[in-house]
Amino acid sequence: MSSENVGKSSKLEERIEFLEVANRQHAFTMELAASMVHFHGRLSHTRDINSILEESQKFLRRLLFDFKAMAYFTVDEEDASFHLVMCSPDDKSAEIQGLGDMLIDSGEFAWALNQHRGLITQSKFWGHSVFLHQLATDDRIRGMFVGVVNLGGEVISNSFLDLFSIVFRNTAYALESAELYRMLDDHNKNLEARVDQRTAELNAANSDLEKANLFVRNTFGRYMSDEVVASILDTPEGTALGGERKEVTVLMSDLRGFTALSEKLDSQEVVTILNMYLEVMTEIILKYYGTIIEFLGDGILVIFGAPITRSEDATNAVACALEMQLAMPIVNARNRQGGHPDLAMGIGINTGAVVAGNIGSEKRSKYGVVGSAINFAARIESSTIGGQLLISESTKQKCGSMLRIDDILEIQPKGISNSVNIYNIGAIGGEYNITLPEPIADGFQSIPSGVTVEFVILKNKNAGSMNLTGQIVGLTKKSAKIKSDAKLEKLQNLKLALYNSGTEITRELFGKVVGVADKEIVVALTAIPDSAARFFKEVLSN
Repeated sequence: MSSENVGKSSKLEERIEFLEVANRQHAFTMELAASMVHFHGRLSHTRDINSILEESQKFLRRLLFDFKAMAYFTVDEEDASFHLVMCSPDDKSAEIQGLGDMLIDSGEFAWALNQHRGLITQSKFWGHSVFLHQLATDDRIRGMFVGVVNLGGEVISNSFLDLFSIVFRNTAYALESAELYRMLDDHNKNLEARVDQRTAELNAANSDLEKANLFVRNTFGRYMSDEVVASILDTPEGTALGGERKEVTVLMSDLRGFTALSEKLDSQEVVTILNMYLEVMTEIILKYYGTIIEFLGDGILVIFGAPITRSEDATNAVACALEMQLAMPIVNARNRQGGHPDLAMGIGINTGAVVAGNIGSEKRSKYGVVGSAINFAARIESSTIGGQLLISESTKQKCGSMLRIDDILEIQPKGISNSVNIYNIGAIGGEYNITLPEPIADGFQSIPSGVTVEFVILKNKNAGSMNLTGQIVGLTKKSAKIKSDAKLEKLQNLKLALYNSGTEITRELFGKVVGVADKEIVVALTAIPDSAARFFKEVLSN
């Protein structure tokens, strides 16, 4: 073969060898790229720190070197110390920790913290190459990676060192991501715990609120109808302080002679009688959609038309009052069972404008009403005798022709310049159809002389000294005709002392002036003590 051909053959072999090396390098590069992609994917989906470190070691062992030992240290930058976290194999832990201590003592670690390259050092250890590499992100040093490599004492090439930097930088970011996920997970767990705690607190609060609402509903329900309670509690503005002007019908009731009776009974008996009376009346009031504003001792203040307004408020109030009067025999039957005397009730009704709403302060308030219509209802009630229902002109007009009017009275209430008519109601028709017994005009029976009285005009139920005198000249079961020089007016309330031929029978006789003639007055007896009742029965039987 000529020298020329030999030269061509040699160049061809060199070219073939070069291509083979290039192909091997290309294959290695492609394999390395694929491995790096797989490695990066594994790290990005790993949240456990130990698993991240193990993935980094596996990658280096599989692709690059026969590592004699690999370890991961955390770094305390304040005191420039290493803390061994993981070592593979485990039996090299003591030697690797010793290596870390040696590096710190040599000052190379302190130098490494002040420079920004990933590789810190490479040196001989156990006859092999040793490298120390930072695990660092842009913001902080995550730790140190120590490797002892079996290179037969050769120095690690720059190409592999660059690869190390890529691997460990990815590892550092994966560690930071894992820590952030851990912190986020801890935060979520804390948040879930707080949500669970808050939910438990809200459930407990809701339970307490339901109990409180039930208590309020049960309490209010004793004074108001269910729909009135719902109106107050189930709306945001229901319990807010404030009021609104409304037209309502006001009912006021009062027991005749109860104050005198209560002075003779012990407190428990008084409460028992009152509670029984109020229980009966409350059932009737709620039946007709009345709102009980207050129990005034033995009196009751009720409104019809607030907080809920109805077209039949006035007629409901009158029907309610009549049914309350019809229920008094039930009350008195129970009183007699307890050894107590009968009671009589007077009721006054008026229709007019009031301000109704929640009155008071944020700490203590009540649903109430204010206005002159309340005062006028009280004036009308004070004009009644037991068993009587008196209403104002305004209420009469609201009820129309449904009423049976038994009598018309003329009064001049305080604060009003002109006299006004009030009406004694005995029945209401229509869908209510409630009727009181028609009044029977009892003829006065003349009685022997010697039955005398001393009396005083009551003002606001307060009695002074009995400075007026008279003689009873006529008597029925519930009224007396008295001859006296005293100047009295109709509807005045009296407290009387009764005598027979100078002997005292009682000082606790109560009545109301229902008629006035020349030196003669007719008194409806509103509270008759047992001693007076026995005396009158004896006199009338003769």
